[in-house]
Amino acid sequence: MIDRLPHNTKRRATSALYLVLTFASAPAGADEILPLPLSGAAYRVADQAYREYASGDYDAALRDAREAVRQRPDVPSLRGLLRQAEAAVRNRARRPATGRAPPANSRATAHAAVSPAPVQGARALVSRALDLLGQNKLVDASREIDRAVQLAPDVPQYRLLQVYVSIRLQDYAAAESASRAESGNVSGDALMSLMSGYLLQRRRSYDAAREQYVRALSATTPGNVDPRILRLAVADAALSAGDAQGALDALKSLEDSDADARERKLYAQALAADNTAPRLELKAPVIQCAMNQAALVCALTPLERPSHALADAAYRAAADHRLQEAVGLFDMALRVGGANRELEGRRDSVRRQMAQQPAGLAYRAMADNDPESAQKQIALAIAYAPDVMAYRLLRIEALERMHQNAAAESAASEAMQADDEDSVPVLMRGYLRQLQGRPAAALGDYQRALKNDTLSDDDLRNLRLYVADASMAGGDFKFATQTLSPLPTGDREAAWRRTLMSFYRQYSGHPRLRAPFLDCRLTPYGTVCTARPADSATDAMIEAIYKALAKKHNSTALALARDLVALSPKNERYRWVLAQALTADGRASEANEVFASLHDATPDVDLAYLASMSGASALATQTFKKIDDADKLPAGALQDAGFAAVNADQRPAAVTYFKRSIDAVGDGQLEMSPQSLYETRRAVSELERQWGAYVSLSYRGSNNMQAGQNQSALVGDNLQIGTEAYWRPPSLDRDGSYVDLYARLTDTAYSAPTTSSNTLTGDTFVGKSPTGVPSLLSAFGVRWKPLASQNIIIAFERQQAIGSAAQSDWLPRLGYSYGLGTDLRADVPSWNTHQVYAETGYYLRAQTYYLTSELQSGRSFRLPETWLGNTVVWPHAVLGADYNNAYSMPWAVGAGVGVNLRHWFREDRYHAPRSYFDLSVQYRLKVAGDERAKGWFIRSVFNY
Repeated sequence: MIDRLPHNTKRRATSALYLVLTFASAPAGADEILPLPLSGAAYRVADQAYREYASGDYDAALRDAREAVRQRPDVPSLRGLLRQAEAAVRNRARRPATGRAPPANSRATAHAAVSPAPVQGARALVSRALDLLGQNKLVDASREIDRAVQLAPDVPQYRLLQVYVSIRLQDYAAAESASRAESGNVSGDALMSLMSGYLLQRRRSYDAAREQYVRALSATTPGNVDPRILRLAVADAALSAGDAQGALDALKSLEDSDADARERKLYAQALAADNTAPRLELKAPVIQCAMNQAALVCALTPLERPSHALADAAYRAAADHRLQEAVGLFDMALRVGGANRELEGRRDSVRRQMAQQPAGLAYRAMADNDPESAQKQIALAIAYAPDVMAYRLLRIEALERMHQNAAAESAASEAMQADDEDSVPVLMRGYLRQLQGRPAAALGDYQRALKNDTLSDDDLRNLRLYVADASMAGGDFKFATQTLSPLPTGDREAAWRRTLMSFYRQYSGHPRLRAPFLDCRLTPYGTVCTARPADSATDAMIEAIYKALAKKHNSTALALARDLVALSPKNERYRWVLAQALTADGRASEANEVFASLHDATPDVDLAYLASMSGASALATQTFKKIDDADKLPAGALQDAGFAAVNADQRPAAVTYFKRSIDAVGDGQLEMSPQSLYETRRAVSELERQWGAYVSLSYRGSNNMQAGQNQSALVGDNLQIGTEAYWRPPSLDRDGSYVDLYARLTDTAYSAPTTSSNTLTGDTFVGKSPTGVPSLLSAFGVRWKPLASQNIIIAFERQQAIGSAAQSDWLPRLGYSYGLGTDLRADVPSWNTHQVYAETGYYLRAQTYYLTSELQSGRSFRLPETWLGNTVVWPHAVLGADYNNAYSMPWAVGAGVGVNLRHWFREDRYHAPRSYFDLSVQYRLKVAGDERAKGWFIRSVFNY
């Protein structure tokens, strides 16, 4: 704030202020006509009026002011002086008289109220107060100006200075009191109205303050008030209150070419569009006062632009760690003030500082394997600091871990737009495109990354190595070779990759695609990330060695293992693989030497996983066992060891591992979801199953012969009973395929009367099918499931008649089934369930063949445990079709709805329920073919 000009310039400033007062009171725009300066007689009369008013001779001042206005009515300041003098005379008349009044019509009357001595004393006090203000001695200055007001209470400039000094002292009660006293004397002083408005707005009485601001803008009284600066000050007050329209109204007469006004208009428009935008801080008006020969003259000092005030506030907020507020202030300063590199840089610096917290949370979430939480936090970090590439790369990694590869690819594209000179997001996008099965698009990104001329030699080498790995994973060995060609033959990293390509060219196949490793380092320029091959890149060589061992190409595996060890002779993992290859190749003594040289006699668990993924199940099981024997197998690897044992046809070992994993969950050593635990128990149940049996009861209206029964005469509605037992030889149960030996008995318990014709024999049957003992039929057979991944069953059986009405025959059969959601679920109360079944067979003796099929789809609901534990109800839609060439109309197709109720039982700690009772009721309508396609279909099965 500026209160007093330096003493050595006082005389010059006094003269200047006086001239400004008399010559430039009216506003002057670029297109306005300026008033003529005062001169001659008008100047002398006006000068005398000012001197008389300042000395307290208000009658004389009133007389001369009238004359000055008569001569120059075009000067607003003279009209203001006239109103000021009139008000002073009126106020003196209202004040009670003290002592004896002087004679009427005497010149002494003008000096009766304020004698020259008190007036001169007041001037001296004000002058001394200004000197003290210049020394920033506010308390002493306030004391002097208070005394001056007591001596000359009718001089408004003294009261104005009193208000101003009280505000400087933050004595707002005194300032308001002085303001109210002066407002009763002078109603048109612009500076006093501005001060009063500020004091009212400070108390949040903005409506009352706005009235004072309007008075200030309409006032034309003595005082060096620049109308332009006054309007800017009123606009600032309105902006600090969020009154956009009030600010625009105050600025309406100012041109847009005025930079100060233009900034405030832009600011007001921003506030009007968003009332949550940061506001200017309300600041007290700053005045500059000087004492000239006639009076105390005060002027409103020029105001700083909003962009500067906002920038200052932003810097303070940033220093106080109010970062969000600082960014808002910086943004608004740039919006109203235009581009500014310094402010933009500081704002971006604050944004990066704000981004550190969510980025730190994201990194911790990724370390905790929680990419979903990480992705949410890193999105905030990117919003704050979109130019930090490390955050964008972390977002890509989080999305990829969540298997949202398309979203990760989009994030990589956005990162490329943020910095088109960085090769890392280009490489990441190529990897993601290849991961999604788009090799051509991936190749384009790899080629683009390799052409980046900003890379250092080391970064370009690492890029070439990774692109070669990715190309090999895609089977493009030609491009991989081209990519490695610039690297020298002595480069060991390039050498083993060339060896790996030779292996796959000879034995077919290709290595797995691995993500690049992002190496991020903190530098003086920020966090910088580069890409290089995955740390596990050499696992591709180990996998190739294990694949060769699985196929018994032992010499090839050994050659690869020797190349691997040559890459890093002291690497313990590589030497373990070499020892395994030597053992497989029959070089026991060399293998033992390598084993003896190892510091740790226990292999790395990763080797067991690599062997399992490479198809070397026996070697994987052996490696898991070595680790387990050393009591170093982690609980999390027990299930994986079990699956490796299953693939190696070591079922007892698999059951043991699975049971131990169940125990580990119970002991709190291993976390497993309820459904995963249930599936592990289901695996134990299936692995230990060597025999089973079932009893079925089925009713089918207008039935054709049942699958697997050569009873061409079995017609009409009937009820059948069947029972079967089977044995699964352990030696023939391996890796998802098995052989069952089975025996079956079937009998017709009920048959309704009907009429039917046999198209093969031409016989017509009238009556009902045989029931009871005469219909009893036995069967003995073998069935084989040849594929682990598909439920295809091949069976051949001998049907041997026991009852007199049954027929003996030979029957080869082929069946297929697929089910989704047919087992019990432990994680959800309901789930979608779909099932398809088809079977065809040919009776060799009867020379008839059949096809029967069903498709069922619905949603299963688990009933509450308090009703009947492990019970599922399954409403569904059904489509059934069968074919039998023994009927006059072979085809029958029907569709309908049904409901199935299944109760599971016989479970314990290690076993999922191994038995169930099933009841199914359906009703079908004929779609095509024979009438046997429609009616009720009821089945119940007890499966043990």
